[in-house]
Amino acid sequence: MWDGKTVSVVFPAYNEEPNIEAAVSDFLSVVYHDIPVVDQILVINNNSNDRTRELALAAGAEVVDETKQGYGNALQRGLKDAAGELIVLCEPDGTFLASDIMKLLAYSGDFEM
Repeated sequence: MWDGKTVSVVFPAYNEEPNIEAAVSDFLSVVYHDIPVVDQILVINNNSNDRTRELALAAGAEVVDETKQGYGNALQRGLKDAAGELIVLCEPDGTFLASDIMKLLAYSGDFEM
């Protein structure tokens, strides 16, 4: 929860077995004033043929299977299925640090998107 709004993190994922557990765990561990910041982690499994799905579930994420291949399709599905009032799209490969979500959310009240 951030500023009274629920927060969803969407990870488009294709064969992210090496990274998905750490990414989910890192984002779920972010707290602000003793309140978890991220309310939902939604992994969009885009036809992975490894253990991405199982590892994401075990780490605490929700998983949605998107069979229409492609990064854009995965992101669109995530935007459609995310429950949060604020939605953060990011990569589960370590490109984004979980702690950086605070920098982004600090400006969320200034813009519609």
